[in-house]
Amino acid sequence: SMGLIILLLGFGGEYITCRRWWLARKHLSLVRNLIAFVPLFICYMGIIIGGFYTTFGLYQALICIAPIAVFLIGISIRDAWRLLINTANYTAR
Repeated sequence: SMGLIILLLGFGGEYITCRRWWLARKHLSLVRNLIAFVPLFICYMGIIIGGFYTTFGLYQALICIAPIAVFLIGISIRDAWRLLINTANYTAR
């Protein structure tokens, strides 16, 4: 059941990332699209693969999921910091 939960989280992340990309694709340049969304696609695909392996009893895949989770947390912290800085710039004007 842990593998199924990991699979659901991976598919949820892919869905959210695809939806965000679809809404932003016309407003961002190709380079910015690649920088913003490709790492997320790769990370969530790794989580999906790890969840698939975990579902079938290969619990060594959890070792691969841990660095992916740390990377995603880093991306979240970076985005939150940028949002905080941008909000401060807008209120100062």
